[in-house]
Order: sequence, then structure tokens, then C-alpha cells
Amino acid sequence: MKQTLIGPLKKLAVKLKARRPSNRDGSRKEHKYQGNVASEYLRRRAHKPDWHEEQLVLGSLLSRLPDQLKVLDIPFGTGRFVPFYAAKNFTCIGVDISAEMLELAKSYNRQDMASFETATGDATRLQFADGAVDLVVSYRFLGYILTVDRAKEALRELARVSASHLILQLQYLKDGEPRGNQDKLGHKVVWSELSEFLKEIGLEIVEKADISSKDQYQNTVILARKMTPS
Repeated sequence: MKQTLIGPLKKLAVKLKARRPSNRDGSRKEHKYQGNVASEYLRRRAHKPDWHEEQLVLGSLLSRLPDQLKVLDIPFGTGRFVPFYAAKNFTCIGVDISAEMLELAKSYNRQDMASFETATGDATRLQFADGAVDLVVSYRFLGYILTVDRAKEALRELARVSASHLILQLQYLKDGEPRGNQDKLGHKVVWSELSEFLKEIGLEIVEKADISSKDQYQNTVILARKMTPS
């Protein structure tokens, strides 16, 4: 998918390319974002080309959605997408397993987050009603951090709480490559299997943007919508 941004979202993506805070390893990997790992998160990532590409893709997909939506961003991390949400007049709930990451998000985005909600939480057990938000955004998480079973649990939960759309960054195994040793989606599941699972949980893929790939793994971002039960 060619990434074409419109108006202020294009300017915002370019501006955020250079955004690098000056300063910034757990029983499960998703618990590791504490202490120095949390404080160093943006500094170690925000200057890399794939980070900027991810920003461009999100801006492109958000430009296809209405303004004034209610969005759940999980894991919220340092709030890298807050300026995009503010530009779209979104109401945002940021959820992360790390309280330290949420505090950093507030310090980096104090003005834009004045009306946003944040909470610690587990993506596999969300404390929200069915269809509680219009949009779910999840980057650098599904396929990267969780085991295959926990990633599928999280995907079910994210689909449950969204009333309409989801923007999900996923990683999967390229066709013909051997299954990896790590128990993660990106090492064990090929696209045909992943897309079939998304269909099983009631999601229809509207757009798919392949971004960076490494060795046998492909990274992609999808815009999905909830299918109407037949």
C-alpha cells in the first residue's frame, strides 16, 4: 500500500520523525518495560527508519477514519501516537502493563493528554465492555512480545472491545521459512494462518501495509473492521 498522508497528519509524521527524548531487562517479556528499559525506550528507537515508517502508516490509516472517535491504544507505551489522536480530536484511553511507561507518556505529551485516560492493564483481560471503543490501536506487541496463545487471547479481547475498527501491527513468518524456536506469532504463524484466525474472531481486513521485514519474518500493519454477524 502506498502511504499517502493528508494535510496535518503528513506534517505531523514528518515532525515526529525527529522526536527523541534525551534520556530515557521479568517473568514475561511484556513485564520488562520498567526502570531503565522504560526510560530509554524512545531514545533507542525513535531515530530508526522503521519507527518513522510505522508513523507514516498509522497516519495514512487514520486519515481514512472519521474524526472524534473513541480509541483504545494498547500497549500505550510512551504515547507515541498521542499527537495523531489529538489532531483527529479523538478521545483516548491508553492502557499499558507498565505504570512507568504511562508516566513517561504523560510527561512527553502533557498538553495533548490533558483529557486522555490511562490505566495499567493486561491485553488478554481487558476491563471494558463489548464494543466500548470505536477504534483499537496496537503496535509493536502482537507477534513480537506475547506467546502465540497469549497473542490470540489478546486479539480476541481487542476485537471484543472494538465496536468498529482496529489498527494492528503484526509480525508473521514468511511462506516457506522454517518455524522458529521462539513461541511468538512472528516465529510460528504464516500469513494464511493469521488471516484465517482474524476472520474467525470476526475481523475483515480493509487494508494491509507490509513494512519492514527481517530474515524470515514480515512486519505488517492492518486496518480491520468488525464484521456484522450474519
